[in-house]
Order: sequence, then structure tokens, then C-alpha cells
Amino acid sequence: MEKRSKVVLLPCKAYEEEELKRQLKRGLELLGGLSSIVKKNETILLKPNLLKKSETEKAVITHPAVMGAFALLLKEEGYRQIKVGDSCGTSTARKVMELCGMGPDFK
Repeated sequence: MEKRSKVVLLPCKAYEEEELKRQLKRGLELLGGLSSIVKKNETILLKPNLLKKSETEKAVITHPAVMGAFALLLKEEGYRQIKVGDSCGTSTARKVMELCGMGPDFK
């Protein structure tokens, strides 16, 4: 029997922190809740798909506002071991994050 992955797609009217957090939380609830996916004492790796420096409008990487809102949501839910990492083809993950506007949120 083939196991199928669950996917949730929800609209978001704007890249505003509260709207993003609300929709992320709703999506996680539809998947069974955050606690069904990861325990609070586990380390969480956020992988933003940092292929290269790119403007957010081109949708090459995960939007910095989505990454920031998700990290903040995790912190608000009591998760403390949150890491950001990726394997970039053009530079280091830290450098590409800074060039794409993610640097300040993830130091």
C-alpha cells in the first residue's frame, strides 16, 4: 500500500506577519497540530530553498516574511531549538540569506 503525504494549501492575502502566522497555524492544525509533527525538545531545521540571491517577487526562494513568521510561531508555541540551513549553489547559506533579506530575522 502506497503511503500518501498530506499537503495543505491556504490562501494568504498579504505577507503580513499576523496573517502569515494565522494561516501557518491553521495549516498545521489541518495536519494534526504541530505537536503531532515535532516535540518541543527536538531540533527543528527550517530549509528556505536558498538557490541563489533573488528578489522575493520572483518566488525563487521561500519568502523571507514566511520564514520569519514561521520561526516566530514556533517560538510562541514553545519551541526553542530552531535552526535555519540550506545548501546553496552560489555561496554560503548565511550570505544568500542576507542578500535575500533573511539575515536580520535569523541571527
